Amino acid sequence: MRRNGKTKYLVLGILLLLIGVGYAYLTANLELDGTTHIGDDEVLVRFKNVEKTTAENNIDPTSGPKISGSKNEVLTYTLRLDKNQVYEFTADLVNLGENDAIIQEVETKVQIADGEEATEFPGYFDYSLVNNDDTAIEANHELAKEGSEKIKSTLKLKSDITDEYYDFIKDKNISVTLTIKYHKKEVSTFNFATSSWDDIITAYNNGDTTQLEEDMAAGTTREVELDLDNDGNAETTGHLRIANISTPAECSTEGFSQTACGFVLEFADVPVTHRMNPFVNEDTTTIGVNNTGGWKFSDMRAYLNSTTYAYENIDYTNIGLYNSLPSELRSKIINTTVVSGYNDNESNYYTTTDRLYLLDPKEIYGTSFTNSDTVKDFERQLDYYQRKGENSSIYSSAIKQYNGTPIYWWLRSASIDYNRFYTVNYFGYWDHSASNQANGVSPAFRIGTTS
Repeated sequence: MRRNGKTKYLVLGILLLLIGVGYAYLTANLELDGTTHIGDDEVLVRFKNVEKTTAENNIDPTSGPKISGSKNEVLTYTLRLDKNQVYEFTADLVNLGENDAIIQEVETKVQIADGEEATEFPGYFDYSLVNNDDTAIEANHELAKEGSEKIKSTLKLKSDITDEYYDFIKDKNISVTLTIKYHKKEVSTFNFATSSWDDIITAYNNGDTTQLEEDMAAGTTREVELDLDNDGNAETTGHLRIANISTPAECSTEGFSQTACGFVLEFADVPVTHRMNPFVNEDTTTIGVNNTGGWKFSDMRAYLNSTTYAYENIDYTNIGLYNSLPSELRSKIINTTVVSGYNDNESNYYTTTDRLYLLDPKEIYGTSFTNSDTVKDFERQLDYYQRKGENSSIYSSAIKQYNGTPIYWWLRSASIDYNRFYTVNYFGYWDHSASNQANGVSPAFRIGTTS
């Protein structure tokens, strides 16, 4: 019996202790505005400073407004409305938590005294909930940590309310509950430099391009190792950046080059050097010699795409740049329709389908480059260079380095000179070079979901 008595006292003591702890916790989390904050305070959005406005015929509610809530914030009030009357108030929506908040849902529930729900306000009410800019407070609205935003709520009878509805509603108590549901804004670790190719492409396909825009504007690069001799070991490292993410209407024009349309990546540096074509001589008619046949029949195109250069029968399968890329990246590269220019000895531009390609003058310098540009009407400036303000007067963004030193790097179109292709020089300005020179190679390509 004594043992049982001691047990009773022990249990009673534990219960009293637990009750005391619980009460202390509740008291510590009770604010003077009547809001009980139970739970963690990672996100804590609250209504504060509720005040009736000076709107004409603005009435006082019969009760409230009362603020309550824990994980969500709830404001309730009751009132009666006659024609031409309004209840309008402002309040501060304050984030007292430790993190930025995202509003998940704003729910306004209106009930009439007999229990009828009028949430959608059919025939009865005009209702609005806006911020200082008269922008509706709704899902996905953000509220920064320690931030505050003034909101305004207005409720009145519809100006064209029917007699039938008005006879029903007059002299009835109307109960309104405004609920703000919110959650912690997750800090995204998504970025171009480190996220998986699958995640990057999924974000682009879903239209979630805010981070991609930021990374493009910042020139954020991503390191990629190149196995140039296909022996399983990387011989050099290049750095990719986002060159384009938009697809304007002109991209749908028949015959338009897709090289600056959609999700385009380019090398921000020059990982390797190579020639455009092996031979320069007096021959101006043979395809594959000098710049005749342009990009389509060039040694460079075969080298970039790991195919065979027909003129010399050089097989680049194992030593071409495409096959030197990591397999996980290669699997994301999609085919691109490439339009490129021709020399004065020829009469039409070239259209090819490629995985890797070189850029063209207009894609860098925009409409300011018109010097003998035979394909300017079929191309557009890449987003990256457009945002940098690149043109024939401002061109430093086009400077690229090879092993830390500025270098001439190839563009894909033939120039008017019979043995030259366009290049970008040490200073970032357009130039041209003899096709057999070993200039820098800095290709671009598009990525996406491949079938």
